Amino acid sequence: MVVLWRALTVVALVAGSWLISPGSVHGDLFPQLIVEHFYSAGIPISDSLIFTEETDPNGLLGRPGQYFGKLSWRDGRVQGMGVSSDRLSIDTGGSVELFRSVADRELRQEYLYGFAELSMISEHTFGHGTVIVRVSQRLTAAQAAEYERALTEIVGE
Repeated sequence: MVVLWRALTVVALVAGSWLISPGSVHGDLFPQLIVEHFYSAGIPISDSLIFTEETDPNGLLGRPGQYFGKLSWRDGRVQGMGVSSDRLSIDTGGSVELFRSVADRELRQEYLYGFAELSMISEHTFGHGTVIVRVSQRLTAAQAAEYERALTEIVGE
């Protein structure tokens, strides 16, 4: 399966057609294309996990107005920073969430910003189009910006 997705990534890069309509691809496949692009941009991603409605830790996957695709990964730069969890999460690297509309993405992003203001939890969060990317607070601002640059290459501003 990884070989297939790497091949699709190469085809997408060659064709220059990263802009994929969320309705045209099954929800758990488009997040993988985004993470594959992060990897091809030189970001040290190792493990990744595609969530289902049953495994989503937030219980939001597939609900009305929420994301229809979610994937988390491990960023190799976070290793050795006091993160020992085998469970993939934002703290071990990052997460991508896909929405059916920009309005749904904006509502979720506002919620995440509000939650961060009220808690001790911090992360780098940014959204473009119908995608939110959340990366570990353990990454520097420059490292987090690598993700945002790679995301804008895929979905635009």
